[in-house]
Amino acid sequence: MKTCAYTFRNGEKCTEETRQNSEFCILHTELPEDEESEEFREINELKEKKVEEKVSKEDFNFEGARLLEVDFSEIEIKNNLDFTDAKIKNNLDFNLAVIREYAAFDGAEICGEAHFVRTKIDAIVASFNKAKIGGNAFFMAAEIEGDASFAEVKISGNALFEAAKIRGGAFFQKASISKDISFNAGKIGGIVSFQDATIGGIVSLAGADISGIALFERANIGKDVSLVKTKIVGDAWFPKTKIGGDVAFQEAEIGRDVSFNGAEIGGRTIRFDRAEIKGELSFKKAKFKNPKAQEDACRTAKNIWAKLGDRDEEDCYFRLEMEAKRKQKSSIIRFLEFIFVQYLFGYGTKMKPAFIIWLLIVFASALSFWIGNGVYQLVAYILAAIAAIMGALFIAIFARKYMR
Repeated sequence: MKTCAYTFRNGEKCTEETRQNSEFCILHTELPEDEESEEFREINELKEKKVEEKVSKEDFNFEGARLLEVDFSEIEIKNNLDFTDAKIKNNLDFNLAVIREYAAFDGAEICGEAHFVRTKIDAIVASFNKAKIGGNAFFMAAEIEGDASFAEVKISGNALFEAAKIRGGAFFQKASISKDISFNAGKIGGIVSFQDATIGGIVSLAGADISGIALFERANIGKDVSLVKTKIVGDAWFPKTKIGGDVAFQEAEIGRDVSFNGAEIGGRTIRFDRAEIKGELSFKKAKFKNPKAQEDACRTAKNIWAKLGDRDEEDCYFRLEMEAKRKQKSSIIRFLEFIFVQYLFGYGTKMKPAFIIWLLIVFASALSFWIGNGVYQLVAYILAAIAAIMGALFIAIFARKYMR
């Protein structure tokens, strides 16, 4: 008996008998391109029979299988489920299924949609690393006892995890999702990671409960980010993240820090209404396409740093807030305010420039008075008046900075 030429990832060979005039068994044989042909119909029927045979034996090892579609909805799978490197030409359906052991779909190619609605997976990890899904991925109300790993996955549609419960972490490092991803009202017991991920649409974790941290470092998000009413025990990190739309944190509860350091935000608004951030809020070196978004973000950061008692950071975000307001004014006002208010005095937060200008004016006034009478005395009087104003400004800055 000639055995199949397919080699599994662990290096072992498939032990199934090959088809006539083929080097592969029926499961590892590619489907013909012409779905209307008699050859396609015959090969697919043989594949379906083989699947039924394996399921009857509770054998769910389909690594590398080539199938038209998979419908394992509403069944209980007591053994390991393995679709590693499998190729499904149409949809994959596990709706309402119960998977007692691990579930592996690493490197699988699902040309249609993936359905895991209300699926329960008892495994330590449900792995979809480097899988390709040609349509939407539905995981609404799914329950995963361990981690859910989607590293480097490619999903051509939406990825929907509304009301899903993941006891471990959810990992989407370097994932590529063409449309939206939603964890609305979901529960995640560990880390949520979208590091280096590319998401073409909206990222929404509205109402989600996350027991770990949320990482979006270097992610590229095409549209909005929503964490409305989201609860995160740890940090929410967005350093060097590119966000094409608005950012919403209304009524969110963040247990530690929120960082947008080096992020690029293209939307018009960043909302933190009634949000509770117990740690720091940082926008260092962040770039805002719209000054209104910068104003809202820096005002919130300023207030948080004031509560933390860090006056230097509070002053920094006050200057950035006022800079954003300046950018929303007419061109002439913007220019004059930049020179005489922002650059020289930092909107009343920089003492050193005010003190130096005051000393220069006092010196110039004394020199003019010493040189002679007439016009020099007039100049001296004017400079003395300006010096008095500058002195009062210096005292006001000093009081603001050190006597709050």
